[in-house]
Amino acid sequence: MSDSASHAAKQRSKMRWVMLGFVTLMNFFLVGFTNQSFNLLLAPISVELGWEPVQRTAIATAMSAGMVWFIFVAGVLLDKISVKKIIFSSIFLAGILVALRGQAEGFTFFFAIKFLYGVAIAFFIPADAKTVGLWFDKDELPVANGIIMAASPLGFFFGNMFTGRLMAIFGQWQLLYTVLGIGAIIIAVAYLIIGKERKSEDASLTSDILTKENLGVWKNIMGVLKLPLVWIFCLANAFMLGTLHAATILGNYVFQTDPRWGLDLVSSGQLVAFSNVASLTSFVLLPIIIRKFNLAKHYVKLAIVFGFITAIANLIGHVSYIFGVLAFTLAFTGLMAGIVLAAPRILMLRLPEVSGPRAGTAMGAYLTIERLAITLFVTLLGGLISLPGAQMSVMLGVFYQLQLLAPILLIIGVYLMKRKYKNTTQA
Repeated sequence: MSDSASHAAKQRSKMRWVMLGFVTLMNFFLVGFTNQSFNLLLAPISVELGWEPVQRTAIATAMSAGMVWFIFVAGVLLDKISVKKIIFSSIFLAGILVALRGQAEGFTFFFAIKFLYGVAIAFFIPADAKTVGLWFDKDELPVANGIIMAASPLGFFFGNMFTGRLMAIFGQWQLLYTVLGIGAIIIAVAYLIIGKERKSEDASLTSDILTKENLGVWKNIMGVLKLPLVWIFCLANAFMLGTLHAATILGNYVFQTDPRWGLDLVSSGQLVAFSNVASLTSFVLLPIIIRKFNLAKHYVKLAIVFGFITAIANLIGHVSYIFGVLAFTLAFTGLMAGIVLAAPRILMLRLPEVSGPRAGTAMGAYLTIERLAITLFVTLLGGLISLPGAQMSVMLGVFYQLQLLAPILLIIGVYLMKRKYKNTTQA
């Protein structure tokens, strides 16, 4: 057994599945279900609270705006201080803010709560990526990463399927958010009691070139930001996942208010659920299939091809105005998500200049650019669908074509990786 294999075997603790389970549950509950329930309720809440189009768009971008200001700082801190404490604090605070959302009556208070919620999640999201690197080695990374990435679509699915039913039970959205906030607080406390700590130097995912002399807050920042490949993978993710998030935030609003769709709350949620089911399955199964059948050498090629297909299929589905056609294209593109959406993150975390001790800093940069893109794209899409006489679904389908830039950037990234790492199998 080689030294690296021996190291990996020693680091594979059964506790890694418990830690993965917690961050998966947190992603499901807060990043997935809670956010999608708000996306579905955006239209009725806007009407009830009397928001103008500009205010509605501002509320839709508030979470991303809060994340943008703090997510890079959070990533840098994760490489220096306790990951467990950061996760507990962020989820506990997020739970309080969700509960307070149920007390909102005016635009200013609602915006402030959503903004602060984004700040709390800004510390959690890079921490869950750091958790994977701490507890899972290179061989298990794609599967563990896929499970975490599946959590949000699973939460979206349950949000789409059950938000309308929960509204019927609770009778008002205010009570719904109070209950969701209490649930998040319970999860945070359970994590604090059961979860374990692990330091960066004991991480399962290690680097062959980084030593203690290379590490430090400023050295980590510069080491990540000066690497062109990091920027390429960050931008590829921004155009693919950033576009998808923006479309998800306002998609249900389009389906409910575009006269050519005219869907009710339940039907709108069911439509988007097709994509959620397909993608959550894809995130978990595709990495397992690739590993089992030794298809890793084709991983990036599949991500590039699927990226082009995804953008085109989304345009076709949204301009069809046929429920079955759009449901099929959403499910079809969802099946590709396990590779398309995961590829930029996995490729970046495997870079020798990033993996292990700099994973938090790299994910901070990665997610900062992602959230900047979401904020920009939600504003752009909100303006497009608000134009006088705009065909909302056509605008949404055309907007999806920003995703074409993602596979183009991956092509550039693969080319540069082959030149930089000629004697390795990184790509």
